[in-house]
Amino acid sequence: MNGAFLDWALETFSGYVAADELYEGPYCVLSAVDNRQYKRILYEVLDHDPNHDDITAFLGRLKTALDERTLTPPSTLYLSCHQGTHARGLESRGERA
Repeated sequence: MNGAFLDWALETFSGYVAADELYEGPYCVLSAVDNRQYKRILYEVLDHDPNHDDITAFLGRLKTALDERTLTPPSTLYLSCHQGTHARGLESRGERA
């Protein structure tokens, strides 16, 4: 998504983000929206189930978009979310973080 779209999506950013995935046949759409304004901030279409690297890269792009517009503090939320996602993935495989 280009800078002009992100500028529009984030001009009234509420500070609340919801991230989700949607499966449609062989495709997966990763999506992040402003949960109060109902504006899509970022999305990515994958032709495979997302793996840890896909999710990390997607959340990294979201973090960068917010940081470039100084809309986030030093991203403790991102780090918590990322670590939690990693820990849940390991737990589902019977491992520990």
